[in-house]
Amino acid sequence: MYNVTYTKDIVIVTFKNIPDDILYISKVFNLIKKNEINIDLITKEMPINDKTGISFSFNRCDISKVVNIIKDLKEVIPSLYTEILSDVTKITYKYEESNFNIFEILNKEYPNSKIISKGENEISIWINN
Repeated sequence: MYNVTYTKDIVIVTFKNIPDDILYISKVFNLIKKNEINIDLITKEMPINDKTGISFSFNRCDISKVVNIIKDLKEVIPSLYTEILSDVTKITYKYEESNFNIFEILNKEYPNSKIISKGENEISIWINN
């Protein structure tokens, strides 16, 4: 047995070229907290040449706050590069028994998925509409 839910009006922001240093990474999240942005998902890229990337998703109503955070971060991290996907839907598949065929199904149904997250009894994907 399973249940599927859809959440629209999601935005995914990726900050790239951040120094892989906890001080810079904490600066990002302190600004998010200060601006009271409710984050749904956070991912951190593996560092390359001491630089990393951080992606997070949030509700579109907070986009202006995130734009202000980008401006603040550019002052501290001049090399910051930002990507924004502003028309994203989150699809959550909750299940009682594990079904790894779901990845094949999701790939066929949503080939433009951006992020896949798996919890104990749920899989979520974010697709660019």
